[in-house]
Amino acid sequence: MKNIAVLVYDLTIEYNVTVLNGIISYFEKKNDVKLIVSPVNVPYASTGGSYDYQYWSAVEILRSKCIDAAIIITNSFCHYLSGKELSAFLQPFSSRPLFSIAQPINIKNSKYNYVSCERAYEQIVEHLITKHNKRKIAFFSAELTRSVDAEQRLEAYKKALNKFNLEFHEEWVLPGDFTPGTAGEYIKSHFKGKEDIPFDALLCANDYTASGALVTFKSMGVKIPDDLIIIGFDDAEVAVTTFPTISTVNQHVPETGANAAENVYKILSGEKLPDAVETHCVPVFRQSCGCVKLEYGKNSYVDENGCFHEYQNKDTYSLFSQNQGNLTTIYHLLNTMDSNNGLEDFFSTVKENLDTVHINSIAFCFYKEPIDLQRKEDFVLPDTAQLLYRVDTGDNSSPKFSQENIVSFNPNEVIMPTEFSENDRENGTHIVLPIFLKNMNYGYMYCKTYGHNFTLYSIYLKILTNSIVQAYEYSKAKTKNAELAKTNQFLSFESKTDELTGILNRRGFMTFAQQQIDMAVEIKKEGFVFFCDMDGLKKINDTYGHKMGDLAIKTQAQVLKQAFRDSDVIGRLSGDEFAVVAPGFKEHKISAIHERLETLNKAYSRKNDLPFDISISIGPVSFNSDNTNLKELLVQADKNLYEEKKIKHKRMS
Repeated sequence: MKNIAVLVYDLTIEYNVTVLNGIISYFEKKNDVKLIVSPVNVPYASTGGSYDYQYWSAVEILRSKCIDAAIIITNSFCHYLSGKELSAFLQPFSSRPLFSIAQPINIKNSKYNYVSCERAYEQIVEHLITKHNKRKIAFFSAELTRSVDAEQRLEAYKKALNKFNLEFHEEWVLPGDFTPGTAGEYIKSHFKGKEDIPFDALLCANDYTASGALVTFKSMGVKIPDDLIIIGFDDAEVAVTTFPTISTVNQHVPETGANAAENVYKILSGEKLPDAVETHCVPVFRQSCGCVKLEYGKNSYVDENGCFHEYQNKDTYSLFSQNQGNLTTIYHLLNTMDSNNGLEDFFSTVKENLDTVHINSIAFCFYKEPIDLQRKEDFVLPDTAQLLYRVDTGDNSSPKFSQENIVSFNPNEVIMPTEFSENDRENGTHIVLPIFLKNMNYGYMYCKTYGHNFTLYSIYLKILTNSIVQAYEYSKAKTKNAELAKTNQFLSFESKTDELTGILNRRGFMTFAQQQIDMAVEIKKEGFVFFCDMDGLKKINDTYGHKMGDLAIKTQAQVLKQAFRDSDVIGRLSGDEFAVVAPGFKEHKISAIHERLETLNKAYSRKNDLPFDISISIGPVSFNSDNTNLKELLVQADKNLYEEKKIKHKRMS
């Protein structure tokens, strides 16, 4: 099996995802390749989120001895790092083949492919002259990024002007950074209307710059393409969602990824390749240059040979349904994970969500202790990691988290324990993602996917990351509290347990329930306190005797333990009064707990041979960081219970 890593800046950029799909499309036909993808951002990153620098720690994981070669989708990195800086950071990969997409990496054993845009720009300039009679051609650059792409496209523009004897005007090179916002702001500050525009055509370094220019010029009353022709680069989705649709340059992005994949496979098979492989891109002419009429569909275009193509518009209902489905899945996952307390709770919900998010298997690998990683520090991968939990949708069993199941291994040697799972060593696409919260790095997730929606995977896995860290810290705090209580012998078993029911008595409940609330708010988790009162216990005692009344109380305690989670704190406060503290419980589930209690009361009354059905009323009140005093919460819950009792009595009268 050939293990090939893919380093990508992130998986929310359309170009990156398109290239990655090209890589996957090639390797899907190979039975001897396992692809391991990781969004790594850049070292010491100060872009995006405050702690995005943590993603670069995945690079150390991908340096594992089990990795045979690496592919890097280089363009996005070059927006933040110079070629020299990126080469220095990737130096540790020089011991194995490294293939760079679109840019050279100056380290040993590295090769790259690149797309030449010179011919495409020559075709565009010739097209503007012969087809549209335009000779005053400006360029919206991306010089602010200092990227190699930006420099290459600017040089190709200059060469095309020179070839057709057009004058180059330095002031017609507008400064940009590949974003529509920067393009729009520059235009607003330098042009008031079409009378201020000295050129009649504008080439843009990418489609996002072109869309920003197009929208801004239109808002100033400039007609596109009558007053000004605008042409982008990349053939991104924005080129057909903007109106008018944008003429652009197609780089054959998926083919670029497939080409890189093929070359890496050849290298690992022993073939010799040149250091650089060149491909060409082609122009695509749409509405923004006038080659396609405005009334035609957004997917219509004219190719470099002048041939017209028209496709049906995509079914907008299908697109809506797909997006709605993705949003529903995200909401479901957030809702499920939000109610987890400890690791056991968290892991119990993972398997049921895997199919929903198109993941075959997932493993959670933690270091023995979290690593405090500051922005300017280098991450050092520990010699020991622990596989806390792994689940596979193809496995019908339901593994449970326990200390006995934890497997230790050296992540510098293998990303997953080699003896643990055959499935994780199969061919296919896997994702590695660091597990971190702020400056604390806990380990990483390793999952196998069977879909290609990597942007959504990024969202799904980030939700899981946040949830498992929260669960880990909660379990850690709970264990620490339990050990402290045991060491100090804070309460004897007899003094905290109700003799009749076996659950906590009032003293034990008030102690441990308050600790549970304090631990929950410490990790920013809210929840509910329930004050519970059995209905008609006095009548049961008077009619059937106190022995039957005691059995009714014991039965009610069993029902409460069954209705609530193991992590919730349940206690008996007095004869017929109980209380529950449930961290993570959501208000919309209160009606469901009512129904569950009613159903269980009937079932357990039959199970324990009671000559009547027990019943209970509950008063809920929420707790949060501003409201944590258990005594005060119970007083409020008791008031809410009284209101429920009034409603019950009114209904029965």
